[in-house]
Amino acid sequence: MALIRNGRGIVRLFAGFVVLVVVAGCETVGERMRSKFGPVPSQSASYAAEPERVYEAARTVVTQMGFRILRGNANRGRLEAVSSVRTDDHFRGSRQLELKLAIEPADGGGSSVQVILMELIEDDSTKTTGMGMASPLRDTGIHQALLRELRQALGEAEKS
Repeated sequence: MALIRNGRGIVRLFAGFVVLVVVAGCETVGERMRSKFGPVPSQSASYAAEPERVYEAARTVVTQMGFRILRGNANRGRLEAVSSVRTDDHFRGSRQLELKLAIEPADGGGSSVQVILMELIEDDSTKTTGMGMASPLRDTGIHQALLRELRQALGEAEKS
């Protein structure tokens, strides 16, 4: 009854409860926020070939892997491509992979290649036409396959 008569007591009790809930959820919320807005994971590899040669080999490998090149520039060492669109059984949702490749000259000669893969997901196009989300793909077989095929296209031996 004393808390009901004193409005400040109720406010303090409510504020304490809110602080407790916020502090208890901070760690999991922080992890989710970091995964959504943090740096996009990538895979990288080094090659003995010069960047221009790596770029041309990358264009060939990416196309052979079923990606369609959207844009690329050998001078800037950038290549962007997408996979074909896969739909669900009812043709409502769709998924597509987006690939970004960055090729830079490496210290001491050769090239450094960085691969970023994103999965573009639209769960239900009947509700949200053209709206989807992009989710970074972490260490996948596609990353390793691309870097391995690129090494083979350049005629370089596999590093262990």
